[in-house]
Amino acid sequence: MSGAGAGTDLVQAGGEGAVPPHEPEGESLRTKAVRGSIWTLLGYGGGQAWRLLSHWILAKILSPGDFGLMLLVLTVIVSLEMVSDLGQYLFVQRDPRGAEPRVRDSAFTLQVVRGVVLAIATTSLAHPVAAYYGRPELVGLLIASALNQLVAAVQPMALFVAARNLEVKKLTYLDLSSQILGSLATIALALYLRSAWALVLGTVVGTVCKVGLAYVMVADRRDRLVFDPPMLRELLRFGRWTAVSSTLYLMSRQIDKFFLGPRVGDAFLGLYYAGGNLAEPIVNANSRLSGQVLFPVMAQVLNSPTGQGARMYAAARRRIDLLFMPAAGGLFALAPVVVGLFYDERYEGAAPILRFFAAQAVLRCLIEPANQVVYALGHAHMITLSNVLRAALILGGVPLAYSRWGVDGLLWALVGAEAPVLVVLWVHLARRRLLPWRAEVVALLVALATAALTLWAGRLVGLPL
Repeated sequence: MSGAGAGTDLVQAGGEGAVPPHEPEGESLRTKAVRGSIWTLLGYGGGQAWRLLSHWILAKILSPGDFGLMLLVLTVIVSLEMVSDLGQYLFVQRDPRGAEPRVRDSAFTLQVVRGVVLAIATTSLAHPVAAYYGRPELVGLLIASALNQLVAAVQPMALFVAARNLEVKKLTYLDLSSQILGSLATIALALYLRSAWALVLGTVVGTVCKVGLAYVMVADRRDRLVFDPPMLRELLRFGRWTAVSSTLYLMSRQIDKFFLGPRVGDAFLGLYYAGGNLAEPIVNANSRLSGQVLFPVMAQVLNSPTGQGARMYAAARRRIDLLFMPAAGGLFALAPVVVGLFYDERYEGAAPILRFFAAQAVLRCLIEPANQVVYALGHAHMITLSNVLRAALILGGVPLAYSRWGVDGLLWALVGAEAPVLVVLWVHLARRRLLPWRAEVVALLVALATAALTLWAGRLVGLPL
């Protein structure tokens, strides 16, 4: 999650008819968390396996330049979405009244208005962005992408109520189904169009499938457009930190694409996309597990009088780190082999890029669970401060590093900017006696040991590492 709440004072009893937190303590919550973790990982694992297979097929059909153009399209779309993030989804998931019709309808109204504004902004910026990047073909691709924002604007709030209730099995089925349908459509379009248009239109089809299936599989009521000034003010007040935090997060996560776009060709951007694409499943799986399971569990535990927050977070971290630290360390070591497995010789240059993204993944997999605990505490200002720090380091470091050491310098600047952010979160959690410092140290050692041992073993058996 990139958004956040405004503070602990926003989580309060909703008065008569409020929906209480769902079974906040005891074995029931622990069982829900374990079951949710299993379904999240199974669903995400299956989804990523399908995604990598479909991407492997698409890489055979399309050129690196096509993926480079798609990377620029995604940079613009993601940037606009993050700048306009109002945090209504977090409000529905975190606030005790989140399942009430009044809250859901107001959040749905904000979502629709935001989607329309995003589509207008994307269309209006199409020509200036194309001129900045020196790629006139981006005009049509960006305008077509605006359709995706309009479709996403009508997704039901039931999706977020289901996430609030840890109904991960249902959400997993929905995500997998829509992903498979969207990927099949993208492959069919690629065979016919042989251009970046297939990737853009395939994304729109995937969103249509997800929203349509959500109404069939999850929706429990019809969301309505309403004008409820008090509720809308509360949602916007909740989202004020989210908008600032998301903008700063955007600067730190997208500045490399904005910077590289006018300076390198489409083919290199395709290699950059490929390297990041192979590392992203680890980060995304960690983020999804943290957001769909750790966040709702910690939000309930920390808002209850049991005082079990530190113990539950430490136990959760041990399990999370055991999954992701060896994966990130192994990916760093095996980067050339992994690139050769999924791509042909046109993409060989993606291997060193993948190594940088794998190193960054180690730090991001430590940061994301900590972020979710900070969100659960209601201390969104700390996420904003950490994003200020990251953005400042990257805005200052990327141009300087690129000017002196080229793309390698830029990538090291991206990796290095994560370390101070992690330290800030550690200090914040330590002050609240929530930091499992032993788990943090062990996680880093496991990642380093896995990378070193894999490199040694791989070279011993003759792998091209």
